[in-house]
Amino acid sequence: MAEESYEVVFHGKISSGRDQATVISNMAKLFRSSEDKIARLFSGGEFILKSNLDKLTAQRYQQTLGKAGALCEVRARAPAGSAARAAAPPPAAAPRPAAPETGKEKAPAAASTPAGEGGAFQLDPPGVRILAPREKPVREVDTSALSLAPVGADVLEGQVRPEPPPPPSTEGLSLAPVGSNILDDDRDDA
Repeated sequence: MAEESYEVVFHGKISSGRDQATVISNMAKLFRSSEDKIARLFSGGEFILKSNLDKLTAQRYQQTLGKAGALCEVRARAPAGSAARAAAPPPAAAPRPAAPETGKEKAPAAASTPAGEGGAFQLDPPGVRILAPREKPVREVDTSALSLAPVGADVLEGQVRPEPPPPPSTEGLSLAPVGSNILDDDRDDA
């Protein structure tokens, strides 16, 4: 018989007398993750922080998280071939639970997976369509009253165009000789 497997489950509860912001900061340090990602675990859902553990290791995780202020539960996992894992997937119309975004952090690998009913849910293999494609309605647009002007035609033909403004006067402007420093101030002569 295979050895029993355990998982550490978090429900967003913290130890009494602890501040949630401090607990989030402590957990972010433990898991080497951002506080924003850890804060998502406090949404009230059920999150499996670590799974496939022996009982002693699961209890150590529970103790460590308890010191950080997070109240976790250690529970036995159902064997892979049991009826709990073989339960039928939810109906196609039911929304599937969304996992919070995870970066490249290594621990905890299962922290981003919320548990469904009974602590497990099934994912379809890649490439399986979850929602059937919808037919897009064909739109009939009457363009018979529209016409295009030939290339190069004056589309403003017959309209009075305003006279363009005269160019600005440059009579009072001059250029400094090549190589001169234009930042020198000639006012010292006065």
